[in-house]
Amino acid sequence: LGSTTATAVLAMDGSVSPPRAMATTTSSLSSPSQQKISQRVVLWGFGNQNKLMARYLYEKKIPVVGVVSHHNIGKDYGMLDYDPWESIHKKTGVIIVDEASAGDMMDKVQPNVCIMCTKSTLSDIYPSLEVCAQEKVNVITIAEELLFSAGSSKQLTKKLDTLFKKNGVSVTGSGFIDGACCAVALAL
Repeated sequence: LGSTTATAVLAMDGSVSPPRAMATTTSSLSSPSQQKISQRVVLWGFGNQNKLMARYLYEKKIPVVGVVSHHNIGKDYGMLDYDPWESIHKKTGVIIVDEASAGDMMDKVQPNVCIMCTKSTLSDIYPSLEVCAQEKVNVITIAEELLFSAGSSKQLTKKLDTLFKKNGVSVTGSGFIDGACCAVALAL
């Protein structure tokens, strides 16, 4: 039998729900140490943080299958200049889409994780999180409020918790923490 790898979701009420599995092709591997996790990443927001994430993911050969941004819509993300960091300078075939097209893009490319680097508060990013949950995509976000949103946005946090549980996916708030969030790409 194949196996999967995923991170459990800890809800406000203390319950733990299993998210959608993040491994896809491990059935032919003989032991856990030989299992290879197949990630398909969407970057939501393409400012400095996700440009750096894109570079890290490219170096680790983890496929970025989609990019959502307000800027450079219709352009290949690999061909953009990322000053002050080195850009990929390679056609990737991944065309940047706007937020209105994000759900359709995710439905087409079937990512299993979205790295969201846009805004800081739950109320600001809730519509984007909602799209990800509906498309059954796990989310890691640098939004600081999601480190513990139950204290500042209790009702919206409950709504978010219900939505992600209903769709079998997880959301994790890493915060920005002086760029330490970039370790997310290194951990994938």
